[in-house]
Amino acid sequence: FMDGVKVMSEVSRLYPESKIIVMTGFADLATAIDSMRQGAIDLLEKPITPTRIIEAVESANQKWRIKPKEEQNKKLNESTELVKTEPNVIIGRYRRKRLLGKGSVGVVYLVEGIYDNKRYALKMLRRDFEDGERELSTLRRFINESNAISQLNHPNIIKFIEFAYHATEKERVPYIVMEYFNGLPLTYFINSPNLLNIQEKVSIITQVAEALALVHSKKIYHRDVKPDNILVDSALRVKVT
Repeated sequence: FMDGVKVMSEVSRLYPESKIIVMTGFADLATAIDSMRQGAIDLLEKPITPTRIIEAVESANQKWRIKPKEEQNKKLNESTELVKTEPNVIIGRYRRKRLLGKGSVGVVYLVEGIYDNKRYALKMLRRDFEDGERELSTLRRFINESNAISQLNHPNIIKFIEFAYHATEKERVPYIVMEYFNGLPLTYFINSPNLLNIQEKVSIITQVAEALALVHSKKIYHRDVKPDNILVDSALRVKVT
């Protein structure tokens, strides 16, 4: 014998793409929370009229008409239209393709390996500081970041490739090469909460927690954990950057 919540859990396990509406005579808060944790997208309290059931089904169909992966793939394609930069500049063993983004410490480029033709993310230290003391502090942070990343090996953490310097006529600029992960910032999903069900959201949270657990086990502290530093791809795989 199984109660409704256990039945729902089994259905979700066997048919993970299914969307479940729960009908119950015990619509208390605990039941509602338990149902949502197991994957329910709506909860109807008995007695229930046929009209109410139809409304719930139509609402569910409308809500899930756009699949999360389809919507995310659309956004991923749009992300390729980011600001372009001067292409084909050679940095070490990499050919610069385009700009991916800018932060307080570095500028991130999409690059291509000259010898393997693979794509990587290359983060180069920004050199546009007018304050010499701040520039030195930023350099120390950048080197510390490289040292920290190099100690971490986890499927939910961006993989470190190498740390090196790019020599120009005037100076040597440090850079970090990491794996390129074609994902969207978690911010996108926070701003579009209906794209994911509760199980998918819990999966993302769990992956982030497992990544941070490893980081902390190495006595390293991220100090900038925020949605923009968490990437999620179309398969809902997570990478902490």
